Amino acid sequence: MLKQENVNIESIKFFPKNARVHRKKNLDAIKESLSRFGQVEPLVLQKSTSYVLGGNGRLEAMKSLGWEKVSCVHVDVSDKEALALSVALNRTSELSEWDVEALQEVMSFVKDDKGLLPGWSDDELSAMLDTSWEVEEIGEVLNEDSEAANGTDHADSAEVGPESLKGMGD
Repeated sequence: MLKQENVNIESIKFFPKNARVHRKKNLDAIKESLSRFGQVEPLVLQKSTSYVLGGNGRLEAMKSLGWEKVSCVHVDVSDKEALALSVALNRTSELSEWDVEALQEVMSFVKDDKGLLPGWSDDELSAMLDTSWEVEEIGEVLNEDSEAANGTDHADSAEVGPESLKGMGD
């Protein structure tokens, strides 16, 4: 069973082989969410190193907001498993898609309190609530925007190859 702990943020290390890029728009949305809702899910740390395997973007946002303590869970994995887990945690989320009709319903319910929708611009919210769009069209736009925001266009991703992974195997 995982045990959640509150730890000093300065004792946590960014994962040096993190394959995700967190651009300004993403970090701003994370900061908005943290400011509005607080930390609702723990960072995932490798037990032996205190490297963040899940939550590097949240850690960056928390540091910029001046947080001193954060909630974490430690997983006892090898260096090779840490590499795989760090990718898996991001990839599994990336493979999901929006249920546009359900999203429209949620957005219409909370639209009057924009603070409840971190990461959504006024234009994106308007497009979601525009009933002249077909659900399929909105879904295509959302998934394209998600890919661009998540860096899946790979425009400025770090190169990962045998040399960049040196020292991370067991």
